[in-house]
Amino acid sequence: MTRNTEPTDSIYGGMRWQSLSQNQPAALAHLDELGAIITGHRARELKISELTSDLIVALTETDNETILGEATAVSKQLLSKIREDIAGFSTEQLPVLFASLQLFAVEPGQYGFETIEYPDSDLNRITGKYSSQDPEYLKKKDAYTKTQGLLAEAESLRALAISTLASLFERAEFIGITGHIKAELLPMIASLNDDKRYRPFRTALAANIADKLYRFAQRTDDPVLTELLQRIFNKKYIKFGTSGFRAFVNKDFVQKRSDFVTAAICNDLETSQGMSGKTVVITYDTRIGAREFALESARVFLARGFPVRFAEEPSPTGALVYWLREEEHGKAAGGENMTPSHNPLSTQGQRWNLE
Repeated sequence: MTRNTEPTDSIYGGMRWQSLSQNQPAALAHLDELGAIITGHRARELKISELTSDLIVALTETDNETILGEATAVSKQLLSKIREDIAGFSTEQLPVLFASLQLFAVEPGQYGFETIEYPDSDLNRITGKYSSQDPEYLKKKDAYTKTQGLLAEAESLRALAISTLASLFERAEFIGITGHIKAELLPMIASLNDDKRYRPFRTALAANIADKLYRFAQRTDDPVLTELLQRIFNKKYIKFGTSGFRAFVNKDFVQKRSDFVTAAICNDLETSQGMSGKTVVITYDTRIGAREFALESARVFLARGFPVRFAEEPSPTGALVYWLREEEHGKAAGGENMTPSHNPLSTQGQRWNLE
């Protein structure tokens, strides 16, 4: 079997996002392919956005130790190559590079791992919550031990991303704000890996880092630097909330009500947003009926004159947001994901993202 070493357009579609653990051989083969692509090219020649998207999904969408280990190794391979070639990237590539490095500095280290119960905590010991022979205790201890190893690897990966991100701001383009960077920006970047600071903290801090760059743009009289900082700010860490319509399937979440929600979105796009006729991107999750609900929603959008891009397979909301920003370049009306997120399997949901 030969391995593809070309930075093709099909990288992003190569992995089954919705069931990595159930498709371990395919996931590992895809990660091996990504590693070959990275090895075969200089960093500046790589499609950084697509590679980053694939690797971040592999780092965050499964608890499979084998997949996580391989994803971490390939991610380190990519980051090391970027750092070695940091001076070789064009100025035009810097915003995408910034976005990629921010993701690697924030995402590794799943929140579920970070907050897993420590069965030998002082509180548990004092209250006698567990007996050392209790099967539940042994199960929790095994889970805790497993996650600590995974978190150590994630911390190491974040450290590499953070040091690479810091080196990006040593480039000549930023010489006019070197003082501001050293005094205000680099300490914030370093704090992304502070001990016992979990993912929500890193998410908030990443957004603040981008906001800091926006303020730097207001302090310089160099129009070229101002434009560059603005473009970097526009690639800031993407945050998306958990708003939307959720309910129990066939009780409150029925097709008629979902169609009503879709029609209301169309009304808002037409009357308030001035986006009549712009593309809508639709994805869905792996729950039974999700694709069918999404198809019906697509029919409503099409009937109202909105072109639709429909996902070929189940996709997380993060992938939808990525597509809206990186592929539609902010020109789409928005995106809809048919998912209730973390809610029970008996529920369904309908989420709308403007970007």
